[in-house]
Amino acid sequence: MRTLTLLRPVALLHFLMMIVLLGGCSARGLVKAGLDVDKADAPQMLMVATPDFVIQEVDVGRNSERVVKWEQQAGKAFEDAVLRLSDKGKKFAVVSPSVLTEEETQVLVQHRALFATMAPQLLQIKEGAVEVWADEKRKFAYTLGPGLGFLKTKYNVDALVVVIGKDTVRSGARIALDIINSVLPGAVSGEASHAYLISAIVDTGSGDILLFDYDAAKRRQLSNQSDVSSMADEVMTDYRRMLKKGAWF
Repeated sequence: MRTLTLLRPVALLHFLMMIVLLGGCSARGLVKAGLDVDKADAPQMLMVATPDFVIQEVDVGRNSERVVKWEQQAGKAFEDAVLRLSDKGKKFAVVSPSVLTEEETQVLVQHRALFATMAPQLLQIKEGAVEVWADEKRKFAYTLGPGLGFLKTKYNVDALVVVIGKDTVRSGARIALDIINSVLPGAVSGEASHAYLISAIVDTGSGDILLFDYDAAKRRQLSNQSDVSSMADEVMTDYRRMLKKGAWF
């Protein structure tokens, strides 16, 4: 089992932009090696770690500012999307992180941060950005470590859903100015950025990443709760397929 060692200190969003330019999401995410989708049972209890979204708004002067309200709304939209999936199929349940102590909550925050440092390399593995990592995709086996074991022993949570994301949203005035600039000779107009949502389903007993996927969309915004819900469906595709089969691994 491997933890991630980044080849160089390159920013997460730089990798994300590279991958989007290379062609966007592939058909399915990464699945832990050796897991049989037809034999093992699906986890009955999930918990969604509080999502970590960074949403910035760009104004007319190209100044950017984080909008905490949008970040909180996006996090709730993702959590609600998982709850709807649970209610729809009745094949699993969701345990709220509100049951955790402050110390336990910080453990989840630390593991979410660890996942964020792993995400760039996982994205490259998923998209085949580096030829020598083709074998890594076939033998996908990465872990966040055993620190989540208390979720299993104390709260009976089988798997933790971890999600991070980023988006830069243009203000209404910025959009209007960009439209005007787009038809003026020599004027510079901005374009809408891609919204990124990256997620993993992690076994609480071992810390192993069972599923990894992401969605990047230029026509969606994390400030739009409906868009977040749609992106949540995308990154949960493999899990939904497994539920439909009535099996986990």
